[in-house]
Amino acid sequence: MKIWIKTLIVLLLIFPTSATKDDQKQAEGYEVTINKKVINIREGPGLSYPIAQKASAGEVFTVVSEKGEWYEVKLHNKTGWVAHWLVKKAASSNPNGKQEEAEFETGTVLVESLRVRTGPGTNFQIVGSLKQNQHIQILTRNENWFKVKSKEMEGWASSEFIRTSSTPTNNKEELITESEQPIGIIKVKSLNFRSQPSLDSEIIGKLIQDTKVEIIKVVDKWLQVQYEGKIGWVHEDYLEIRNPSKQKEDSSNTETKGKKESLKGGTAIVTAQSIKVRTTPSFSGKIMTTLKKGHEFKVLDEENNWIALTLPNKEIGWIPMWYVRQSIDAHPIKKKDFKNGKVVIIHHGTLLRKEPNAHSEVILSTKEGESFPLISVEGEWYKIGLENDQTAYVAGWIVSSKGDAPQITKSRMEKYFSNRTIVLDPGHGGRDNGTTGSRGTLEKALTLRTAQLISDKIRAAGGRTVMTRTGDTYVTLRSRASSANYHNADAFISIHYDSINDSSVNGITTYYYHPYQKDLADEIHTQLITGTSMKDRNVRKGDYHVIRENGNSAILLELGYLSNPAEEMTVVSSAYQEAVSEAIFNGLAEYFIK
Repeated sequence: MKIWIKTLIVLLLIFPTSATKDDQKQAEGYEVTINKKVINIREGPGLSYPIAQKASAGEVFTVVSEKGEWYEVKLHNKTGWVAHWLVKKAASSNPNGKQEEAEFETGTVLVESLRVRTGPGTNFQIVGSLKQNQHIQILTRNENWFKVKSKEMEGWASSEFIRTSSTPTNNKEELITESEQPIGIIKVKSLNFRSQPSLDSEIIGKLIQDTKVEIIKVVDKWLQVQYEGKIGWVHEDYLEIRNPSKQKEDSSNTETKGKKESLKGGTAIVTAQSIKVRTTPSFSGKIMTTLKKGHEFKVLDEENNWIALTLPNKEIGWIPMWYVRQSIDAHPIKKKDFKNGKVVIIHHGTLLRKEPNAHSEVILSTKEGESFPLISVEGEWYKIGLENDQTAYVAGWIVSSKGDAPQITKSRMEKYFSNRTIVLDPGHGGRDNGTTGSRGTLEKALTLRTAQLISDKIRAAGGRTVMTRTGDTYVTLRSRASSANYHNADAFISIHYDSINDSSVNGITTYYYHPYQKDLADEIHTQLITGTSMKDRNVRKGDYHVIRENGNSAILLELGYLSNPAEEMTVVSSAYQEAVSEAIFNGLAEYFIK
């Protein structure tokens, strides 16, 4: 009898039952990829559960189980829950190890004409345009850009003008960016301050009438707010929402004090870097699209400090009144060769030069949204008019045109990046989190996010990038520096975000160590300050291993202070990530021109 039992045990060990295989397959699950900029992974399947950790766009997790609209995913030493509308399923694998073809996400164009470019940025050549309501495939994402494919073309288009198949039907959870950072004023005598966005959650305090709070996030009709260092939730019905900068403007202007001038029927222009357009005059309204600074429109209606406008697709949307100003027509300037031609600046830091070449003296650094009358076209450069009858030149492939001005679409970035190798070093990783922001942002996740955006731009321009890490892994300082030496890099960029005990400190600092590294530091730092409008903390000599032990042109960037709550909200926003990655890309181009 004992022999038979032993034999049976051996057979079971060698030949597991089919039920065991099925259970194992089910336990292994499938993978999902984060498709939003920053999301919360929670301890349970619901928004009321505490946050287990944060995750960034592109991170991949294995699903353990499902419950309703939530996936349970594997973390380092535990599991967490993520909402299905914040992720997409990754491509699965066959038993033979071959990768199955992933089902591409689909999208619909929201505007009359959407430009498609060779790379993820406004510097890249335009290859064509997509029509309103046209259906496309989305091949990959780059924060603010989608690589898209239609029957006619393939290239990169701005994601803000594309509605995707994964867009949630309602705004279950949304972060308020600094460009849309209002304050709330309590309207009732006493308002409960709760731990979660629910009437059933714990009351952590009381807010009295006229108390001012900073609004952080919207979940349905609940607002996450900060008051005296404490973060909690209140219902939007009991707050009056205002913009602090607008209040300061109004209080300092004695001519307009006490007056509320209506914009209805007039024209207005967007003053924020970007602003979300919603279906209703409330932060709980569904997001329709995003408008950028300089967008001009006719005001259809006003309601509770919100104004209505018509979008390019003829739909009506609402935006907060405090992020616009009344449009004032500029004085007419005499045109020479083009009656109605205008050149429009489409990114911060675009340089106007004395002559039509990249080596000419710089006259002026411009801001996004500025426009200039076109005088003539000289090769691939526009000659434009300035004040006092002065003129300047701007490269045609990095600006937009209006009216009679022809669009110069040839991009010259390829010649600057061809045969160049750039090593991108996302700081920290793995067991080394770097600093943690006042709102919980992990430096290691943010540096990787920034590096990936820069890498996509460089590769689209024909350059070669090497990443010292591509996931949440620990890499020694010696290995990071050695990577630049091994690949004989034309440039090495170490990406970091700063922290200090003083939460008021802010700004960008660029470090170099050897004299031969200073030119790269100067070029990129100039573009960073003009491109982001952040406080300039200057180019400095820094004794950091990755640049000290580097025989190549190498710099270390501190791209903002996570210890500053306001700056933390700025640097995690998509608008900032696009601006900072484009500035670094432009700085590299300027460096390689020489």
